[in-house]
Amino acid sequence: MALGVGVGRLLPATETSKTHWAEETLGAAFGVLGIVLLWVGYVRVRAVEDALDRGTFAPLDVRLPVALLGAGILLGIGVVALVVFGG
Repeated sequence: MALGVGVGRLLPATETSKTHWAEETLGAAFGVLGIVLLWVGYVRVRAVEDALDRGTFAPLDVRLPVALLGAGILLGIGVVALVVFGG
């Protein structure tokens, strides 16, 4: 979430451009990703604790980590594009 603040608020403050929609959108997306990661962590801890109480294993569905990986890669590409091409 700190990366969202850096990209969405601090980066635009260092530029002279009048439009900062790209940085603000990317920063907001990083903030949303941070919130989702917190939620996923909480849900995962609960699932593992419940499984341990039952004496079983709580497998992680592969779709969730792949979706989070994809979101992280897209946001990373966005940051690289902002750095290389400017806002």
